[in-house]
Amino acid sequence: MLSKDPVYNPDGSYDYSYTLYGTKPSKTLAFVAAAVFLIAGLLHLGQSIKLRTWYMAPAIVGCALEVAGYLARTQAIDNPFSTKLYAIQQVLIVIAPVLVAATQYIVLEKIMEHVDPKLAPIRPSLVAKVFVGSDIVSFVVQGGGSGLMVGSASMASTGTNVLLGGLGIQILSFSAFLIACFIYYHRASVASGDPSAVAYRANPKWRLLFLMLAVGSAAVLTRSIYRVVEFAEGYLGPIATNETYLYVLDALLMALATVLLNVVHPGVALRSIKHQGGYELGSV
Repeated sequence: MLSKDPVYNPDGSYDYSYTLYGTKPSKTLAFVAAAVFLIAGLLHLGQSIKLRTWYMAPAIVGCALEVAGYLARTQAIDNPFSTKLYAIQQVLIVIAPVLVAATQYIVLEKIMEHVDPKLAPIRPSLVAKVFVGSDIVSFVVQGGGSGLMVGSASMASTGTNVLLGGLGIQILSFSAFLIACFIYYHRASVASGDPSAVAYRANPKWRLLFLMLAVGSAAVLTRSIYRVVEFAEGYLGPIATNETYLYVLDALLMALATVLLNVVHPGVALRSIKHQGGYELGSV
């Protein structure tokens, strides 16, 4: 049972059972999550400056939103009966992965351009346009739903349904993206033809980058499915009121997706193919 007014335990502390959190959340975990995304974001910023890979900008902004979201969560924990603070931290954490996904679309386009564009299931120049376009739609829908949630308590249910629709669009789009990824990988792995093109495809750096992209993409998709299940159950459901799910199926997975692209940065991996003499149809 929720209460608009603070309810206290006998020792004077907040009784979180009357809040949207269900139990007292951990501020420490929120600070740790914020620190991880801050480090990953700063690394991406430094790598982008050094390697001139400005197409990684969405990942940087996504990390910034994650940091803001988890810092906002620490404030919300201190004010657990504030529905607005709860909604703000939720909105930031839910929307941030859209930008990380956009980065992954761009990285696939770069891989296709540099390894062998002729094997792409769709024209490489369209990959980012098509999937980032769908992400923009998802972002707008999720943002609209989030705005309704923050705006007023009476519109919270409608906002949740709109947000679910946005997440559904994201899942469909990302599933199509993963299919395109693996079609390209299969073609690049078995194709013959021009000996020089075969040599470019034999470069292990792009395969390692592709592996990191595939693992990160699977993490984003798993996280999106978790969010759909969570919102479908409602804000007082067993998933929404157990923050273990938040940190394992959202924070950890999104950190994995962003950090993997720090470890195997597209600018480094694709530049090695470029230096080898691979296809050069766009900036690294």
